[in-house]
Amino acid sequence: MLTVPYIKNGDAYSVPIEILNNDEPLDLSAVDKVEIVINRLRKVYPEDMTYDETEGVFLFPLTQEQTFAMKTSVSSLDVRVKLTTGDVIGIRDFIKFQIVPALSSEVL
Repeated sequence: MLTVPYIKNGDAYSVPIEILNNDEPLDLSAVDKVEIVINRLRKVYPEDMTYDETEGVFLFPLTQEQTFAMKTSVSSLDVRVKLTTGDVIGIRDFIKFQIVPALSSEVL
């Protein structure tokens, strides 16, 4: 689940994403990789993302350049998890969220 309601063009932060398995947080000891795609931008845990154990969320880092490149519209998030058994499990439905425009297009 995406824990922010929207992403604004020009934002730069790590998007917290909670992934549940049967309504429980993922057991990271059983996870080999997690792939998250936001608006065609792909990141993989543990190479490109971190996991916040306190909050139970994956942190998907975004730069201003990346969010400026996102088209303003309703967008999708997709998740696939590769387990240590070799099984790969994806979420059933894309998670929809809004990408909203910024008046400025300058990187700060």
